[in-house]
Amino acid sequence: MGDIQGAFDKIGLTLERAIARGVEAGALQVMADAKLLVPKVTGTLQRSITYTPPEEVNGVVESTVGTNVVYGPMVEFGSGKRQPKPYLSRSLEQNINTIRALIAESIRTEFPDD
Repeated sequence: MGDIQGAFDKIGLTLERAIARGVEAGALQVMADAKLLVPKVTGTLQRSITYTPPEEVNGVVESTVGTNVVYGPMVEFGSGKRQPKPYLSRSLEQNINTIRALIAESIRTEFPDD
C-alpha cells in the first residue's frame, strides 16, 4: 500500500510543479504586457512592475504581478478627479486564455500521451 501512496504523492508533486511552471510563464506574460499598457511619464511605474514566483497557498498555485510604487493603485483604479487607467487588470484579462494554455501545455509536457 505504501508503494501506491508513494506513486500518487509523486504524481501530485509532479503535477504541482507543472502547474507552477505554467503559472510562472503566465505571470511573466502578464507582467510584460502590463509594462506595455501602463501610462508612461517618467517610466518609474513601468520599471517597478514585477511578479512573485509561484507558490502553493491553501491548495492553489498562485503568483502575483504588481508594483510597489505608491501611486500604482491610483493609476490602475483612478482617484478623485483622475480617471482609472487599468494596466494590470487589462493585462490579466487579455492574457487569461494564454495563461490557461500555458498551464495546460506544461501539464501535457510533464505527462505526455504515450
